[in-house]
Amino acid sequence: MRQLIGRDLRRHATTTWLFALMAGAIIAVLYAVLAMTEDQRLMARLDAGALTPDMVPAFLVFTVVVILLFTIVFLLYMNAVLVARRDREIGVYRLLGLSARRVGVSLVVQALIQGAVALGVGLTLGVLLSKFFVMGLVRLMGLGITTGLLWSPRAALELVALFALVYLVLGVINALYVTASPLKRPLWRAGQNPTLEPLTGWRVVWALLGAALLMAAHIGAYNLIGWTYRLNDARSLFLLWGGIIMAGLAGTAMMFRHTLPVVVAALSQTRLKRRATALLALVDLRRRLRNNSQSLFLTTMLATLTMTVLGSGAMLYQFSQATVQQSIAMDAVVSTHGRTAFMKKLQPGWVQRHVTLDTKLAAGQLASAADPDGDRTIYNVIAQSAYRRVQRDQPDLPNVALSGDQALLVVYGRALMQNTWLKHRSGWRVRLSRTNTALTVTQFTSRYPLGADAYFDRALVVTDAVYDALAAPQDVLHGYALRHEAAVGHFLAALDSADPADYVSFDQAALKGKKALRQSKTAKEAAQLSRSAVNLRRPMVKVMNATFGLGLFIAVLTGFVFLVATASILLMKQLLVQTQTESASATLRQLGMPEASLRRVLWLETLTVFLLPLAFGTVNTSLVVRLIGIMLDDPGVGMVALVIAVFAGVYLAFAGLTVRLSLLASDSRR
Repeated sequence: MRQLIGRDLRRHATTTWLFALMAGAIIAVLYAVLAMTEDQRLMARLDAGALTPDMVPAFLVFTVVVILLFTIVFLLYMNAVLVARRDREIGVYRLLGLSARRVGVSLVVQALIQGAVALGVGLTLGVLLSKFFVMGLVRLMGLGITTGLLWSPRAALELVALFALVYLVLGVINALYVTASPLKRPLWRAGQNPTLEPLTGWRVVWALLGAALLMAAHIGAYNLIGWTYRLNDARSLFLLWGGIIMAGLAGTAMMFRHTLPVVVAALSQTRLKRRATALLALVDLRRRLRNNSQSLFLTTMLATLTMTVLGSGAMLYQFSQATVQQSIAMDAVVSTHGRTAFMKKLQPGWVQRHVTLDTKLAAGQLASAADPDGDRTIYNVIAQSAYRRVQRDQPDLPNVALSGDQALLVVYGRALMQNTWLKHRSGWRVRLSRTNTALTVTQFTSRYPLGADAYFDRALVVTDAVYDALAAPQDVLHGYALRHEAAVGHFLAALDSADPADYVSFDQAALKGKKALRQSKTAKEAAQLSRSAVNLRRPMVKVMNATFGLGLFIAVLTGFVFLVATASILLMKQLLVQTQTESASATLRQLGMPEASLRRVLWLETLTVFLLPLAFGTVNTSLVVRLIGIMLDDPGVGMVALVIAVFAGVYLAFAGLTVRLSLLASDSRR
C-alpha cells in the first residue's frame, strides 16, 4: 500500500503540488480573515470608524462563509477533473489484480496527504501575510491602527478540522468512483484523441444561433436601464432581466460548444491549411474547444464574476471619494440657519477661507416638447457671476457661458437621467411658477456649487440679469475651509452630533406658485423637503472610508479567490489535455516535425484557451460596470481598467506557467 501511494504521488507530483498550493492560497486568505475576527481588540478599533456597531466583523464573517462555500465547490470540481484523468491508470491497477478496496484506500490516503500539504502551506502563508491583510484593511478604511502577525489557534483548529473533513470526503468520493467502476474498462480511451465531428449544416445553424443569442444579450444589457425605465409592471421587468441573463448564459455556452469550433474549422479550410504549424494549431484548438467547452464556460463566468467584483468594488470606493467632494465641497458648508450654530464656538483663527454663495429659492416646472407635463420641484437659482466665484475653489464645476434666457441645470443622478427621461430629448425648459420666468436649459450637470448636500433638490445657474430680476426669497450658503488641528476636530465632532435641519414646503400650492416658499427650522407641514443646515466633511470622510474601504477589501479578497480558482481550472485542464495528446506529439516528432514548431503550436493553443474566457469576461464585465457607473452617476472607470489589466496579467502569467509545466512534463517523459 505504501509503495502504491508513493508511486502515485511521484507520478502525479506536478498536479498534486499545484492543486495543494492553490488550495493553500485560499486557506491562507480564510485564516487571515478568521484571525482578524478573533482579535477582539482589533475589531473594536475597526468598528470605531464604522457606520454601525459590529459592521466590520459581521461583513468579514459573511465573506468567510462565501469563500468557504465557493472553495468547497471548487475543490469538488477540481477533484472530479483530476480523478477522471486517472481512469486508465486505475483500470490498469484493477486488471493487474489490485482490489477496488485497496485502490480506494490509497486514493483516500492521497487525498488526506494533499489536504495536509494544503493546510500546512495555507496556515503558514496566512500567519505570515496576516499583518499585510490588516494593513490593507486599515489603510482602505482610513484608520491609524498598527498590529503584528496574527496567530489564532482557534482559527487554525477550525480550518484544520473543516478541511480535513473536506479532503476526507474527496478521498471517499474517489474511492466510491473506483468501486462503482467496472473491472474491465477500455485502456485506450483516456489516451486517444477523440475524433472531430464533421462540419455539417446543423452545426453551422447552432453556431449562428449561439452568436445571435450572445449578441442579443449584450445589446439588451447595454440598453437595460433605458428599457427598464419604459416598463411598468413587475412581470415585464422579470421577463426582460431574466431573458437577458438566460440569453447570455445560453449564448456563451453555445459559443464555446458550437460557434468557436465552427469558426476554427472554417479557418482551417482557408490558406492557413498550407502551413503545417497553423493547421495543427487549428485542429488541436478545435478539439480543445469541443472537449473543454464546459470548463471554458465555467471559467468565463468566473472571470466575469471576478472582474465585476473587483471592478465594482474599485468603482464604489472611487465613488465614495468623489461623493464626499461633490456632497460637501469644503470642510463645512452651512445655511443661514446652520451658520448660527456653526459660529457659536468657532475660533476666528481656525478659518482659512470663507466662501459665500447667494441663491434664490423658487419652485419650477421642467418640461420639453416630448414631455410637456414634466415635473415640479424646488430650485436654488444662482447667478452666473456667483457660480464662477465658487468655481475658483471648486474646479470640478463645468464651465458656463450663458446669455439671455439660457440656464445650466444642476440635478442629482445626471448620468442615470440621461439614460432614461433625458435621453434623446432636447428643448428642455424650466418655468419658475410664481414669477412665470421661462428658462432654456442648455447644459446639465450633477456638480453642485459648494456641494449637493447644501440644496433641497436642484439648482439653476442663470445670467446675472435674470437673477437680479427674479423676485424670490434668498437662501444664502456659506463654505468654510478650516485648519487641520485637534481642537478643530473636537469642535466638528461636537457640532456633528447637533445636526440642525432646514425645511421648505413641498405641497402642490407651493410648487404651482400659489404661495411663497418659506424656510423653517422645524417640520410644520406633512409635505416638506429637508436638508442638513450644517454639513461637515470630516465625519462624512470617516464614514465613507470605513464603509467603502471595507467593501473594497472584501471585493479584493473574494476576487483573489475567484481569480486563483479560475486560472487553476484552466491550468489543470490544459495540463491534462497535454498529457492525453502527448502520444500524437511524439508521433509528429518521429515524422520529422521540428521541436520549435511543436512549441509554437503549444503556445498558440494555450494562449488562445486562456484569452477566450478573458475576452468574453471583459466584455461581460464592461457591460455590468457600465450599468453600475450609470447608477452611480458616472464615477469613472479608470480603476476598473486597472483591475482588468491586472487580471489579464495574472491570466497570461498562468498561461506561461501552463506552457512551461507542459514542456517540462513532455521532456521528462521522453
